Amino acid sequence: MKIFKYLLLVIPVLCMTSCLREEDDVFGEAPAIRMQKTIAGYKSLLTDAPNGWIINYYPEQKYGVGGYAIYCKFSADGKVDVACEVKTNVDSYEIASSTWDIIPYQGPVLTFDTYSPVVHYFSEVSSTSDRDGRAGDYDFVVMKAVKDTFYLSGLKNENKIVMWKCPENPIEYLKQVNAFASSATRYKTFNIVQNGDSIGTIKMSGTITNNLLNRVFTAEYSDTTITVPFYYTSNELRLQKPLEIKGTSIEGFTWDKTNSRYIVANTNIVLQYVGTKIYLYEEFLGKYKLYYSSSNATPPNRNRSLEVSLIQETEGVNYRLEGLLADNSPGKIIVSYVDGQIEVLGQIMYTYPDTKYDFWLLPYSYNIDGNYVSTSTTYGLISDKIEDVGGKLQFNLVDNKRWTSHGGTAGFLLRNYNGSTNAGNVNGKDGQAYYYFWRFEKQ
Repeated sequence: MKIFKYLLLVIPVLCMTSCLREEDDVFGEAPAIRMQKTIAGYKSLLTDAPNGWIINYYPEQKYGVGGYAIYCKFSADGKVDVACEVKTNVDSYEIASSTWDIIPYQGPVLTFDTYSPVVHYFSEVSSTSDRDGRAGDYDFVVMKAVKDTFYLSGLKNENKIVMWKCPENPIEYLKQVNAFASSATRYKTFNIVQNGDSIGTIKMSGTITNNLLNRVFTAEYSDTTITVPFYYTSNELRLQKPLEIKGTSIEGFTWDKTNSRYIVANTNIVLQYVGTKIYLYEEFLGKYKLYYSSSNATPPNRNRSLEVSLIQETEGVNYRLEGLLADNSPGKIIVSYVDGQIEVLGQIMYTYPDTKYDFWLLPYSYNIDGNYVSTSTTYGLISDKIEDVGGKLQFNLVDNKRWTSHGGTAGFLLRNYNGSTNAGNVNGKDGQAYYYFWRFEKQ
């Protein structure tokens, strides 16, 4: 009987031993060795990418501010070059170097293990009342990887993130993303249109959180209201997860510039922009006839004209106005691009190195209670009621409402200053110094 009881105890142990031996035969290697081989394979994939990788990076808990494009170039020596499409602790597109590794922790973890001015920007403390800052991760669990794509999860906040091999010049790609995002943010409200019928609306967020313009929108349709995070590509708006509308699963929208709308590929759904057409930066480039008055009296008679051009100065940001200053004048007039409009502000166009005099485009008031000038660099003129006449833009520049006395800004005077002392007016290309009530007509 004792022998029988002994056998009952021993047999399960023998079975377990047998099973363990079978499992050893199946896996063939210890878990630690398998992990090291997996890590080695991932490292090989990451370093075998001539153009590096693009991370569709989501900071903030629950994807709260949407996604941003980050470029990474991983080197076998442990160095990583990183850049972002938006300004971080370095400028947009500026490459910053740190180090990286893949370590075993809750599975393989891709870690930026020394300070990166780009990656760690998204995790730094903002203030004593906002301890998690932008709530970004710099350690990422590798969920799975294929040749051209890594699927990651933030170790702390568990945001799902995709990293893909960049097939082109990565810095040019970041610039394209930034340019598209900058133009897209001017379009705020859309109708969701299916087969020609409006079935809901989408409203883009205009909220800024810790210097990040939130890339989320609110969709309202079929008694449903949902907030959707997204990121930009060079011409698309890609959703963090698919959006279901009327039985259609939508992963992203492609911009149709001609018709001011987003198209949903292979569906009968479009997002049609609701509002006045917003003109893009590049649409203002070109040659114009500039009509203006030589007097600030109203109504304006615009008795003079010049052939001028708006030339790219900084893409998407501002232009250089050529043709108003005399050929031998130093400096340049900068024209800003602001939310689909152009704006000319008071500005120092040149400082003479020998005398230190400043050459000004000087804001000049309306002739209401007298004539006044100002050295403010916020007073100026902005475009109003832009018309598209046969594909050519026409518009007046009007007071930008910053100068709250004397009727506001009527135009500009070319003048030199020695500190605050008038050092004499300067004639422009047509031999006079006063330019009021500007009107541009594209040629």
